[in-house]
Amino acid sequence: MTPYQTRNGEIAILGPMTPEYQSVLTAEALEFIAELVARYAPERDRLMARRRERQQAFDGGALPDFLPETAAIRAGDWKVAPIPADLQESCATLTDWNFIRAQDLPVIASPIDWIGENYYSVNRVVSLDDVGSAAIGQDAAMFPGAPPHAFGPRPPFTDMGWEIVPSGIVDALHQIAAALPGT
Repeated sequence: MTPYQTRNGEIAILGPMTPEYQSVLTAEALEFIAELVARYAPERDRLMARRRERQQAFDGGALPDFLPETAAIRAGDWKVAPIPADLQESCATLTDWNFIRAQDLPVIASPIDWIGENYYSVNRVVSLDDVGSAAIGQDAAMFPGAPPHAFGPRPPFTDMGWEIVPSGIVDALHQIAAALPGT
């Protein structure tokens, strides 16, 4: 265990601190993590206690349902619009949109009451002449209809072979915050 002192307390790195990890777990990154913990730990703890209570209810036979306090949101007009024709046309050289099935459209357009962020890594597109990516999870098949291409991730990598971009999750959350003020 390696302890690090930050403005908000101590952080302990439990695994081995390799040079690759040191390039990611900088003093600035550790301060950021400590700030997140200090700011959100009480709410996290409250939510984890709520999760344990809900699990006990499910174990007792209760079924999941929407939260009553989200009824107004579900009754509102939170829908994903159909793909605009001009967008389909402007992307025609990249994709034929065949990955969106007709039976998916009603689901896509149904009301939602939450937005999640699922960030893994970046995808650096390179020409087929620059192939060299053995990174797991970076598969050109995830862009159906796109012209032939490959990926060129840069180290450091996760154990799964994905490029580690520490600023990526922060950038993604800033984009969401800008697009959805007040969330």
